[in-house]
Amino acid sequence: MKKIFFIFLLSIGYSCLAQQNKMLTEKQIYAVMDENAKALLKESKTNSVSIGIVKDGKTYTRHYGEIDKGKGNKANNTTLFEIASVTKIFTGTLMAQAVLDGKIKLDDDIRKYITGSYPNSEYKGTPVTIKDLVSFKSVFNKDLPDRRDIFKLEKSKIPFEIEK
Repeated sequence: MKKIFFIFLLSIGYSCLAQQNKMLTEKQIYAVMDENAKALLKESKTNSVSIGIVKDGKTYTRHYGEIDKGKGNKANNTTLFEIASVTKIFTGTLMAQAVLDGKIKLDDDIRKYITGSYPNSEYKGTPVTIKDLVSFKSVFNKDLPDRRDIFKLEKSKIPFEIEK
């Protein structure tokens, strides 16, 4: 299974950015990436590490090891990684930055940012907001009845079936 150590990537990215008083050269950025990847590969059960840093509008990427040990399949800039539960951290971080940059507001209706009509973009007349999405909460009651049958339905119909 492909794994990505996103938190590791963030820590490397932030360690580079933390040195704002000192202009880092491209060579220094790659050296930090190489050093950290080498340590991670040595000290963990990880076969492969991909690191990406965006600094001052420039992207730096490096790939180390093999995805499947002994098979010679190395990651590259087009390799897709499963980030699983880290998606929440990734999404939250991006949204926080968008809020700080004034590009989005937490109380905005999501329909402001999506095209098309979606029957589940509001619940009981209350629109789903950006805050609802990034806080990973629902507006369902905590005392839902045992309705396992709803999970056999098409996902977009579930909220309407729960109402019944």
